[in-house]
Amino acid sequence: MNAKRHDYPDTMIPCFRCGKPLKDWSAGNNQPFDALEFSSYGHYPSSLFDPGDASELVVNLCDDCIRAGATQGRVLRRTWPEGRPRGAMPSYEPWRPK
Repeated sequence: MNAKRHDYPDTMIPCFRCGKPLKDWSAGNNQPFDALEFSSYGHYPSSLFDPGDASELVVNLCDDCIRAGATQGRVLRRTWPEGRPRGAMPSYEPWRPK
């Protein structure tokens, strides 16, 4: 018998924007249903988080919040050249959900 979505535990953190609890498909590895996980190792010149070690920050954003932001032009799709050659730069374009 397959488990129903409500049978899964909550993710370790809710949606970063709206605070909605999210269900964790992996039961412990933060793979939320109907949401995406975003992570960052830091970013110079951030004064908030740039530790220079192997740690990273993680946030979850639910699909509803991503969709709302995308329709307001606040989400970019970054595309790297195939094979990501040395020195290659990505292109950016507004992303809209289908």
